[in-house]
Amino acid sequence: DQRQIERTYQAGEFLKLPKLGALKIRWSQIPAGIPKMATVSKTPDGRYFVSFSCAVEIAPLPATGNAMGVDLGIKDVVVTGDGQKSGNPRHLKRRLKHLKRQQRRLSRMQKGSHRRHRQRLKVARIHARIAASRADFLHKTTTALIRQADGIALEDLHVKGMVKNHHLAGAMADVGMGEFR
Repeated sequence: DQRQIERTYQAGEFLKLPKLGALKIRWSQIPAGIPKMATVSKTPDGRYFVSFSCAVEIAPLPATGNAMGVDLGIKDVVVTGDGQKSGNPRHLKRRLKHLKRQQRRLSRMQKGSHRRHRQRLKVARIHARIAASRADFLHKTTTALIRQADGIALEDLHVKGMVKNHHLAGAMADVGMGEFR
């Protein structure tokens, strides 16, 4: 019932879900409007997330009148037509030594033990941090491109095929080109 949702839900204060009651949560973004649906998910590192579905009018960005071509690569993730280069932070490569050590410790532990469970969470947290920093870089880069131009022409790459090449696979996965497109 829509009226009941309006009474129980207060954006930015708490979240009331059926069978769970009122939850104190950290809001990354306060939903505009009344949520129509909420999905609760748990990540491998033990964190819970709630995503909302809200009916909201999205305001378009102001028109710039520009168009640009974008070249994707490994050394620089994005090179624009006017010569701007984004660089490549290499999120996985920076943390690979630490990740390998933690995965080695995990593989040596006895299956079903409490310490193995704790180590599995530690490895999952490292993977989550790498994924989050990669997503952050890609969101910031794509948003900057969108704000600069109305029309964007991307280089047409067969990312799936390039990942099959074992010389390129690690670097391609570290860039996150599929996500960028």
